[in-house]
Amino acid sequence: KDSVLSNDAVEEAYRRIELCEKNFVSNILCWLASNPKVNILEENFVPDNRQDGSICANRLPIISFAHEALKSSVVVAHCKDRGVILRHGSFLSPRVLKSCATIEDDCDEGVVRVSLVHYNTFDDIQKLKCVLGSIVGW
Repeated sequence: KDSVLSNDAVEEAYRRIELCEKNFVSNILCWLASNPKVNILEENFVPDNRQDGSICANRLPIISFAHEALKSSVVVAHCKDRGVILRHGSFLSPRVLKSCATIEDDCDEGVVRVSLVHYNTFDDIQKLKCVLGSIVGW
């Protein structure tokens, strides 16, 4: 017998993936926003501590931020040494980064980017926050 999924089943799977990703993004965004040294590159983001995913409507599960006192490469290296993989740079958008007040002249440093997907777990999110919080000067 064919194991073709119905359209309803596929739509429900995508709905669940989106819900999972939004909850993770909300959790991290609210945590990052609580640090006055962290500048989140997010249009119209207003942290309100809702971690149910509702502040993340119509967005991809990607977060970009810069820390006032720490180079993005230092943040990424610290995390990598502890098993958390992030990226840093301008991500082919140096003009956008230069227009942001949070980014200095060094667009090669750029921002830290957190990319989440449906197979991340809540433990992954907690580890990310713990590792970032352990950086001296965070």
